[in-house]
Parts: sequence; C-alpha cells; structure tokens
Amino acid sequence: MFWMLIAAAATQPPILIKNSLILAERDYPTKLIENGDAGVVTAHLAIAPDGRVSGCKVTETSGSDALDGLTCSIVTRRARFAPAHDAGGQAVAGDYYIAVTWGTNKDVMPITITMQMGVKAVPAGYARPAQMHVLFGGDGKPMRCDTATSSGSTAADRAVCAAITGEASMTPPRSGSDEPAAATRTYVATLTTVTPN
Repeated sequence: MFWMLIAAAATQPPILIKNSLILAERDYPTKLIENGDAGVVTAHLAIAPDGRVSGCKVTETSGSDALDGLTCSIVTRRARFAPAHDAGGQAVAGDYYIAVTWGTNKDVMPITITMQMGVKAVPAGYARPAQMHVLFGGDGKPMRCDTATSSGSTAADRAVCAAITGEASMTPPRSGSDEPAAATRTYVATLTTVTPN
C-alpha cells in the first residue's frame, strides 16, 4: 500500500504533517483482499483552515466502491495538515490530491514512476533525482507538475517537468464521484549525460 499527495495551487498550500497519515496492512480488510479488490484511488481533499480534512471526493476510482470509501474514511480521520495561507498570512481553506495503491500484486499500476532523462550536460547544482508530483486530467494528459523534492537545480527541475508534461500520459482515469476525473502520480527523474554520436 502506498500513498502520495499533491497540493492544489494556493499562495501557501496545505502541508501534510509528517506521520499524520500512516496506512498499514491492517487497514486493508481481509474480505476485500479475498474478493480481489485492488487498485489505485485518487481523491481530492478539501482542507479546512484548522488543517483537518473537511471533504474527500474520489477522482480516480479503483473500481471498488469499498476501497474508494475506505480511502476517504481513513484520510478524513487521520490526515492533518498545516493549513493553506493567503497572501496576508491568514489560514484559509486549501486543496490536496492523494493517491493510494491498494493491493500487492503486479496488476496494480504503480503511483511512483522512475525515469532516466538524458541531457547533454547536467545543470549546475544538480545533486539528486528530482521528485515531481503530476496531476493528470480526465483525458490522461498532465495538467500540472509540481516539484516535491528538488534536484538541487531549478533548471533541472523545470526541464524534468517540461519533459513530463510534454511526453507523459496515462490511461484516462474514471471518476468515482461528481468531481471531474483526475489522477496523481509521482515521477522520480534522474539526469544522465548522453554523448552525441
């Protein structure tokens, strides 16, 4: 079971408080495992000014109503955030997207994708792989790319997001609510130099 979050645009988006959302094997009901219920759930979370989850709507269904509902139930009870802030520094409501993988078999699509990106020269400051959160729309194309963990180089981070938004796609998600379909994935990109022929 894996989880991932992506913040919706805000002056200062909500920030997940470390270890406030821990999913464990015991959260996955044996009956659902035995029934073969598995898949990825992406949910749009409304975060209140006090940092609590005030709403949860499934924007990518796992195909199992039980897993979709369980995801929102657990996230609403456990996740806590430092609230979003407006330009004046006041706590305001904010939005987050979360993706959870339920299942242990190879039939479940990963929510973390590793990629190698060949470049002529590694940009100054590049120190580590860049980790990007990408929000895909109902058409399976990227709508947004946000830096989750910088590579140490703003130029490298921008190049990775440009490559992802220009080339990445996924099977269009199916919404599990009245929200528009959307899915979130994490890309971990390592830059390598390529020698021209």
